[in-house]
Amino acid sequence: MFDQALILENMEHLRQPNGAFIAAPTHDYSALWIRDHLFMTFCYYYLGRAHDEKLIQGLQVIFNVFHTQRHKLERIMHPRDSQGKLIIPELIHAKYDPVTLHEVTRDWGHHQLDATGLFLYIVADLDQKNISVLRDKGDREILQLLVFYLHNVQYWREPDNGMWEECLIRRSSSIGAVVGGLSYIQRRGLATVPIELITKGRNELHRILEWESRDRCAVAHHDHTCDAAQLFLIWPFNIIDRDTADLILSRIINGYHHNGAYRTLIQPFGIHRYWGDDYRRSKNDISAQWQWEFLLAIIYAQRHDYDAARMWFQRAAGRITEQGYITEAFTDEGPNDHTPLGWNHALALIAFSKFPRELQEKILAQ
Repeated sequence: MFDQALILENMEHLRQPNGAFIAAPTHDYSALWIRDHLFMTFCYYYLGRAHDEKLIQGLQVIFNVFHTQRHKLERIMHPRDSQGKLIIPELIHAKYDPVTLHEVTRDWGHHQLDATGLFLYIVADLDQKNISVLRDKGDREILQLLVFYLHNVQYWREPDNGMWEECLIRRSSSIGAVVGGLSYIQRRGLATVPIELITKGRNELHRILEWESRDRCAVAHHDHTCDAAQLFLIWPFNIIDRDTADLILSRIINGYHHNGAYRTLIQPFGIHRYWGDDYRRSKNDISAQWQWEFLLAIIYAQRHDYDAARMWFQRAAGRITEQGYITEAFTDEGPNDHTPLGWNHALALIAFSKFPRELQEKILAQ
């Protein structure tokens, strides 16, 4: 049974006194990831105006993170080694101590452009909704420095580690997130964004689609032609047209052919991130099965296709534990140790908020 109050309570157990969210209450996940934190914070908007204080505080936490990184934003100009490759440790990182807001480690795939794009997008979206999270001139300067940063790292042409924090390739999900964030910030007049900076990203995004990436991953059996990260191009960024969105949904839900083989990401206990994923493989060699059905529920609810939205929602809700926990992924037919995973709690709450009241009542009554 889906219990909205319990799901929120469990997510908020991950929230620190300063408003920072840790990803999960485990040794390796008890840190602030910008992306995870932003989705958990953004969730408050969908819970109503009574949660505005936590919503604003959560966005200001990320402003504070970027203030600690201001020296990088100000000095970075095409940082490269002698072979011309981007120097990853000099870039903005994705993982921070939830109390001090300092970087946790450099030995890891930190270059994650989608997180920066998501931050810009949410700040602009809240501004459009008359919820200002900017405190002062310093915060506005951070937005402008992030625009300069995205130009200087050449987001439209240089690879990043992506949402899954893995090999360096150019990804439609990363480029699309930045295009979405820059476009929205420009429309709201929150920073000066050269139109060519957006155009370059759009052109590269259209070149890569409908694939996630056309680059060869360092791991040969990883297939990034189709990737669950592309779902975020549909929501929240809404950066692709309906036909392309339908194609991505069909490839993820119905499967696709690649190099003569048929592949499907939909599995009995969730959805693969991409074909060949090695993260937390089961003993029977099946890739981890993530709880992305809540994201599909959001997408279909946005389209007012509530039958499909409810189907995907209930498919994932059936795996919520008796304690009201939503895991990161299933492996060996059970939830992995990253339980509860706050990001998935946020997606579940957002999906539920998008249902009409009568449908919400039916779900709660089950």
